[in-house]
Amino acid sequence: EDKDVFEKYYKQHLAKRLLVGKLSLEEQERSVILKLKTECGYQFTSKLESMFNDIRTSQDMMQSFNAQVLASEKSTGGIDLGVQVLTTGAWPTPSQDILSTPGPAAATSATVAGQCRIPTALQHCCTLFEDFYLKTHSGRKLTWQTAMGNGEIRAVFRGTKDGAVRKHDLCVSTLQMCVLLMFNDQDAYKYEEIAEATGIAEAELKRTLQSLACVKGKNVLTKDPLGRDVGNGDVFTYNEDFRSKLYRVKIGTISANRDGRGDGNEKQVKMKIEEDRKPQIEAAIVRIMKSRRILNHNEIVSEVTQMLSSRFLPSPAMIKQRMESLIPEPG
Repeated sequence: EDKDVFEKYYKQHLAKRLLVGKLSLEEQERSVILKLKTECGYQFTSKLESMFNDIRTSQDMMQSFNAQVLASEKSTGGIDLGVQVLTTGAWPTPSQDILSTPGPAAATSATVAGQCRIPTALQHCCTLFEDFYLKTHSGRKLTWQTAMGNGEIRAVFRGTKDGAVRKHDLCVSTLQMCVLLMFNDQDAYKYEEIAEATGIAEAELKRTLQSLACVKGKNVLTKDPLGRDVGNGDVFTYNEDFRSKLYRVKIGTISANRDGRGDGNEKQVKMKIEEDRKPQIEAAIVRIMKSRRILNHNEIVSEVTQMLSSRFLPSPAMIKQRMESLIPEPG
């Protein structure tokens, strides 16, 4: 019944697959979109198709960028940068933040605050790409986002017990990467120091630190005092004795609904759906009243429900609320 709910969740999962480079099943993805277009119309799938176009365009753009860097003998500082330039409005964004990050990264042409500060070690290569992009796309503005990116870090662990040197490639999120890069400068930080340096929101930072220090087999950091909860005054130290049988270690993120503090992203999605429905209901009310001029309450509810039934079924309470918002206050 509620096609907009399905669209929101499908777009979220599709965005994750596209941003991490899972294009091996592209034909199947496009087949699903074609069926959705037949069933729900072009408007339903236009943003989904735009997402595919952004990824393809970004791949071509990165080839041109790498060629220019090589020809100009400029250096990215040993960083393999991958950027996806995303069309504002086409991509689902958690709390209106998509993300940017080296390896691969994403950038949108909107003025949206990112979720963390780009570390100094990455700023040079990001500036190189910005200069390259803005020279060929004048009038646009890139905003680096930090909510859905990922990267790989080569980490060296010098065991304090056996003295053995172990190297691992850590596959991490952008936020995890920003935290870990701080430990190139010193071995231990207090929670407050990490929060100030990265600019990551409190709830997100606590989940990020939990994933790096409190997950068995993935604890590249240690936490003092011991325990799963992260709070002010906690000290995080680079775990020189980290061991893993795998050379490439993937460190996952802890979702909001797993940390015992609510439904997290699902709540955000539901709130966003409710917000998106409000202007649609208001537009339907205005169109109906322009054509009918005078209707009683029940007739408006019935006609609005019928008009929007192809997208979702609004509740009578929501229709009443939107009608009240359209009525000017006296005086």
